Amino acid sequence: MVVSMTMQTPGTSTSAPVFSQRRDWAADNVVGFMMKQAVDHPECISLAAGLVDPKTLPVEVTRQAAERMLGDDSMARTGLQYGTTEGSHRLRDLLLEYLAGLEETTVEALGIDRDQLMLSTGSQQMLALLCEAVLDPGDICLIADPTYYVMLGTVTGLGARAVAVDADEDGMRIDSLEQTLESLDGDGLLERVKMIYVVSDFDNPRSVSLAVERRKRLVEIAESFSDRQRMLVVEDAAYRELYFEGATRPSAWGFDENGQTVALVQTFSKCFSPGLRVGFGVLPSDLVGPVRDLKGNQDFGSASFNQHLLATVLEDGL
Repeated sequence: MVVSMTMQTPGTSTSAPVFSQRRDWAADNVVGFMMKQAVDHPECISLAAGLVDPKTLPVEVTRQAAERMLGDDSMARTGLQYGTTEGSHRLRDLLLEYLAGLEETTVEALGIDRDQLMLSTGSQQMLALLCEAVLDPGDICLIADPTYYVMLGTVTGLGARAVAVDADEDGMRIDSLEQTLESLDGDGLLERVKMIYVVSDFDNPRSVSLAVERRKRLVEIAESFSDRQRMLVVEDAAYRELYFEGATRPSAWGFDENGQTVALVQTFSKCFSPGLRVGFGVLPSDLVGPVRDLKGNQDFGSASFNQHLLATVLEDGL
């Protein structure tokens, strides 16, 4: 038996790259490129990537919290150890209080416990996990036009479709949403509509907020189709705290009386520090397990140190 061997130059290959279909679906990393330009050229003022003005970053607050955290031996060792996939009990309990404050109610009135609140590495990871848990190739996510472009890449990167819904100065138009659903139903595609995505406060890129009545109607419409096709409303409230006057508006999640229609996604990247990369999702109970398992396959838990540092900030009221 004669074996023929072909010598190759190190670092070269005669075969095609072993890339998956999902790699082909993936959008270019535009946000990563823009972040890199801003970081590599600090002399420039970039309005593209959403970097925070360095002068406003909470350096002293973070220093005080870190000193208290590391000064407590038990707390320090907990923060430097692995945590759970769902996230720190301590921080999740504090976030229930934080959420109750935003909703202008009590923790008891929220109707959830920490088990339905899951931490993530920024809100973008939670958005990606929800899409991965819900969307199959060919499924449809309804999205306001225009919208947060990274979410578009997240949806299409799974082989799903993003279908535009008209928006105006009060956010996603409910009449346009109903017309879009009716049109998709007429085309026999209603069963492929699995998700409705909305940035409820100061949306990216237009900075408009979804009117309160529209938030309520959005939930009602999704629920009205639930006997034919369950649709998850993903409420991206990343900018919720960035108001200058008045009070925060009630979330769309707050109108979800059965707790099975809306997933609320928030982050501390905008209201405290993007460098901590701490986000969270309040999930329908039947999504907790699937999202936890998917996250476990990715990182089996976001950084414990950052979670406990933020918990210290919230406890101290800094």
